[in-house]
Amino acid sequence: MLHILSFTEYFICTCVSISSQTVGEGKKIDYTLAVKGATPIKVAWYRDGTKLKSSRNSKVSFLRGEAKMQIFEATGDDGGIYKVEAINDFGEATLTAEVSVLGR
Repeated sequence: MLHILSFTEYFICTCVSISSQTVGEGKKIDYTLAVKGATPIKVAWYRDGTKLKSSRNSKVSFLRGEAKMQIFEATGDDGGIYKVEAINDFGEATLTAEVSVLGR
């Protein structure tokens, strides 16, 4: 599902929210956002306040206006409050969602 964060010339406004979700253990968690506004724009993803980085089981990227966060095989540790933050010279926008991971 594609969600949008939009920046005006002077301000940043959040146009939509990202959806909370419940996934089964071993399933994929996937968020994709279109981010538009005055460049440069910095985007970061967080789980329970900790900044996320790409790893063997996850991918975090921001390329050509598209911000993605994917966890390929969710575990119980992947549950929590997820936040995406977009910042440019005019301000910042954030979206949050809760993810729950059900055991097998």
